[in-house]
Amino acid sequence: MIPDVIRFLIALLFLGASLSAHEAEKTRVTLALAADGSFTLDVANDPMWLLLRLETFAGGSVPANMSAADRDARLAQLTSVFADRVVLFVDEHEVRPTVVEYRKPSEPSEPSAALASFHLTGTMPRDATRLRWLYGLVGDRYPLEIRQPDGSSAIEWIDGTNWSGVIDLSRTFTRPTRMEIVRQYLWLGYTHILPKGRDHILFVLGIFLLSPRLKTMFMQVTAFTIAHSITLGLSMYGIVSLPPRIVEPLIALSIAYVAIENLVTRDLKP
Repeated sequence: MIPDVIRFLIALLFLGASLSAHEAEKTRVTLALAADGSFTLDVANDPMWLLLRLETFAGGSVPANMSAADRDARLAQLTSVFADRVVLFVDEHEVRPTVVEYRKPSEPSEPSAALASFHLTGTMPRDATRLRWLYGLVGDRYPLEIRQPDGSSAIEWIDGTNWSGVIDLSRTFTRPTRMEIVRQYLWLGYTHILPKGRDHILFVLGIFLLSPRLKTMFMQVTAFTIAHSITLGLSMYGIVSLPPRIVEPLIALSIAYVAIENLVTRDLKP
């Protein structure tokens, strides 16, 4: 039996935790290379998130109750600010895009309708062999897909505002084996929880404190894991996408609910 004072302290920890939606669920970067050395770079994010971040660097502010049309018009004015936050470093030299365009979210019928993107085009040496990439806006891990002229592609997972590793452009990308995919996603899952998943840790800890019985806890954690994996997949592929102003309060509410439940009940019921 867990003492009431411990339950109360844990509840305060839950209620006071700082929580945020995961940016990895909103970020997509695709770099397509052509045989003549030209490239296209598409960087997609939630449009309001993009505006809030870019205005920080531009020294401006976002008005309350801003319309979607005004939001998109302002983002179209911030193309140069965005371009300064991305770096393509090819064979020890920076390659700057020649054209930067803002593309507002698609029609609702499109899978990625919730995401806006910046479309960048430019040219790099045709015999380029090494690439390093930096995106100075995102704080969480996100995928960078690179498409070769021969049609092969590869996905590199980048840790937020850190530089990518050196990516070999001189080879044809081969499909990863099943074991390589398993290892990659196990590592992604681990880093998603530690150190950045305080919300997950608090939620599961609350479940444990309510019922430390192994079978009960295993069933609840399994259900939580399956549900979370489904929502991650739906969000990453643009099938379902909710704005942070809805998701973040729901995350906090779910943890607060479990914390309060620990205070008012001692028996877990179906």
